Amino acid sequence: MIQIIQTIAAIALVFLIPGYLFSRLLFSRLELVERISLSAGFSIIFTVFLAFLLTMLKNLRIGNGITAVSVWGSLIVLTLGLGYLVYRRK
Repeated sequence: MIQIIQTIAAIALVFLIPGYLFSRLLFSRLELVERISLSAGFSIIFTVFLAFLLTMLKNLRIGNGITAVSVWGSLIVLTLGLGYLVYRRK
């Protein structure tokens, strides 16, 4: 049961939530299909960018590279930051 919840949370965190918040920050009025499409696209872009950033930090000997903890942590920090910006914009 825990693995199912973790999988659903991971899918939402990687493919929807950061992009949804970013699309809310950029575009105030979108239809549902447009918002979902942009959410998926922006979330994938953010995930790839964070993976690139974590790899660069490892090459600079600043971090440990791509690990489960670093990916989860960076996605959570990004999501919280975007959520705060959306909240402040209202």
